[in-house]
Amino acid sequence: MNCEECLVEMQTMSTNDVGGSAVATHSATCRECARVLQAITVADRLMMQERDEAYSTVSSDHVAKRAVLLGQRRRVFSGVSIVGAILVVLSVWYSVEMLDRPSRGDDIPEFYAGPIETESFELRCLSSDNVTLLLEPYTQ
Repeated sequence: MNCEECLVEMQTMSTNDVGGSAVATHSATCRECARVLQAITVADRLMMQERDEAYSTVSSDHVAKRAVLLGQRRRVFSGVSIVGAILVVLSVWYSVEMLDRPSRGDDIPEFYAGPIETESFELRCLSSDNVTLLLEPYTQ
């Protein structure tokens, strides 16, 4: 086989079929044909890689299952977000109500009629029973 016949064969031959053929035998002895064969092999390999990256080998069933799973996760997350927002609103409302409550006078006892007068005195030589009897009218 000469170089011209080898190049014609390389034009129509698949790179998978080169091993053990006359083209492989000729390319082993001819540097120019070996260089061309190597360039064709590299270009074919790069083209196959590009094709594999462009066209996914994942089945449509797998893609559909993944889409359903992601949709379920989105719905659960949106539900949890809504519940969280409701809880935040309720906690803010409750905090405002609790801050506003003392100003309305809800916690002030009914018997309170005005300013409280206080007196301090020293307790000496009294037993605990006597102190209790002494302070009982002033405390509840």
